[in-house]
Amino acid sequence: MTLEQLRLRDEILQVLYWLKGENLGETATAQQVSVLVGAAPEQIGKVFEMMKLEGLLLGAGEAAVQLTELGHKEGGRRFNDAFAELTHSAHGACGPDCEDCMINGPENCQHHNRKPDWMK
Repeated sequence: MTLEQLRLRDEILQVLYWLKGENLGETATAQQVSVLVGAAPEQIGKVFEMMKLEGLLLGAGEAAVQLTELGHKEGGRRFNDAFAELTHSAHGACGPDCEDCMINGPENCQHHNRKPDWMK
């Protein structure tokens, strides 16, 4: 996988995660994703195929795809990493499937205890 394909994979995961989270759709086509990530549908279709082989997507090519459970988890992680500064979670704002809360408890969750940049 090339560096550009890796970049696109991350962006695709984030876009599909965001679309689902905003109730804008569980599936998307290469054409739809291409508009959001600025790459040709053919290029997106190739990355879709690779992502399917990695277990991140159901469907592939230029047809509609959707995230697998693993894809949803990876998309959420990348989305949260990319937008952490804009989406500071307030105390108790983690979703019910927050792994950090489940493993370490809310009192030790990195989201609950995140300090703003100005406090670091």
